[in-house]
Amino acid sequence: VSAIVSLLIVIFAIYIVIKKMTKDIKYAEMKMVLLAEGNLAIELEAKHLDRKDEIGNMFKSIAHMQKSFKEIITGVKNECDIVLDSVNVTKEKIEDLNTKISDVSATTEELSASMEETAASSEEVNASSTKMNSLIDTMGGTVENGANTAKEIEERAIKLKSDAIKSQEESNSVTLKIKESLK
Repeated sequence: VSAIVSLLIVIFAIYIVIKKMTKDIKYAEMKMVLLAEGNLAIELEAKHLDRKDEIGNMFKSIAHMQKSFKEIITGVKNECDIVLDSVNVTKEKIEDLNTKISDVSATTEELSASMEETAASSEEVNASSTKMNSLIDTMGGTVENGANTAKEIEERAIKLKSDAIKSQEESNSVTLKIKESLK
């Protein structure tokens, strides 16, 4: 009789331990689904992060993945802001260039009207053209910088995707190991 009671107590204790572990794994799975859906505002309870077992490691990995996603998104946003600033500067320079082109056009019409001022006005047009070439060269460099920045952003996004997939695979591996160890 005491052996049966002892066996029942052991079975009940095992049931409680397995139920608690299963509950924690399901909680982790729910948080990972939210994270996979793009919800970076999820909060993990400290009791899960403070655990010293595989489940605790899994929760720490989830927290690390969440932090990495936030940092990467912040970096991409900052790079986008830089590109946007470059685009705005380029737009301003193009508007300035259009204004200067209009000025050069008006000057050219005045030169045609007066043959006596042709020589002096030709030098002025030449100087304005040099300024325009300089502005065009400057704009070309700005546009090229914008293209380089966009390429860097693309490369970072590809790395982010790769890192996210790797993190998810590692998390899935840990989950599978835990599930297998529970069987």
